[in-house]
Amino acid sequence: MVIFAVIFVIALAIDLVTKWTLTPGSPFQIIPGIISGFPARNFGIAFSWLENVPSWSLALMSGSLLVIALGIYVFERRRIKKLRGKAPVVMDVGFALFFAGGLGNLICRIGFGYVRDFLVFDFWPGHPIFNFADVFINVSLVFLVTYIIFFSSAKKIKNITQEESDGTNQS
Repeated sequence: MVIFAVIFVIALAIDLVTKWTLTPGSPFQIIPGIISGFPARNFGIAFSWLENVPSWSLALMSGSLLVIALGIYVFERRRIKKLRGKAPVVMDVGFALFFAGGLGNLICRIGFGYVRDFLVFDFWPGHPIFNFADVFINVSLVFLVTYIIFFSSAKKIKNITQEESDGTNQS
């Protein structure tokens, strides 16, 4: 849980501080030719989908998704801990990034009525504008898919646990 808490707090802080300190419409260079900052308002969700849906509806949907994900995390963590004794770090990192990104965008939406996006890839014309919360959510999916593929089934957990107790796992 320590890894989860540390990553969650750091990621959420990075997201919120950058959103609250940037002024909409003031472009700036981060890495010339690669990534720039162009603060913008996103009234929708990813890639501005659902931009005509009222902000309170999107906040309600986002909040509901976070509550469901929290339930899944608690259930899965208990299940894995019972089977293996501890949860894999990849699961804690994935969920920490997911919750930090989701909560960061939810707080922004509730506070402003929209989400502040500002990161732009210079080499990708017509690219979406995004923020650190979006990055954290996408990276979390990589961690969570990795967890599902390599760690989630009871058979895999049993094999990993057996290898660790037999000393056959050299990592």
